[in-house]
Amino acid sequence: MLRFLVHIILILPIITSSWFYESYELPKFLLFLLCSLPIFIWSVFHLTQKTIIMLRNKNNISALILPYTYIIFLGSLGISSFMNENVSLGLWGQPYRYQGIIFLSCCGGLAYFVSHSHADRLREYARTIAIVGIVSCVVVIVQYLVLNIFNISIAAYAGRPIGTFGNPNFAAGYIALSY
Repeated sequence: MLRFLVHIILILPIITSSWFYESYELPKFLLFLLCSLPIFIWSVFHLTQKTIIMLRNKNNISALILPYTYIIFLGSLGISSFMNENVSLGLWGQPYRYQGIIFLSCCGGLAYFVSHSHADRLREYARTIAIVGIVSCVVVIVQYLVLNIFNISIAAYAGRPIGTFGNPNFAAGYIALSY
């Protein structure tokens, strides 16, 4: 089940919707939260179990430094959010990007889950990223042809294709990183 949710998260870059005013970011954010919350809960339970076992057996606990450093980072963000006059902005983040504590917590849970995945699953995830990169590339090429060859007006950013990202720099960055 969690593996399926990771694949949904990996295809989020090609999802866009005209149902929302913020048609590029809001659907991706909502789907990311929906899919990553179970992964975050798994990560919390797994990290707790791992910590208890390592402390009980007095094993080398240096493997726990990175996850707990991230938790300290999230704690400091939480403190600063609650000191802000608008707590919800700290929790959810500013509209359009929505990169608040909840988003960053889910990112940490996803990173923890993927870092504890078997090599076969990592190859599977890499294939999904490559396929999404190809689809994104095709969308950008088609938009370029429509804009520059056929001279049809479509949603663009300063005459440049935006893909499913709403920004040509984000589209180009994803395409470059997916290969």
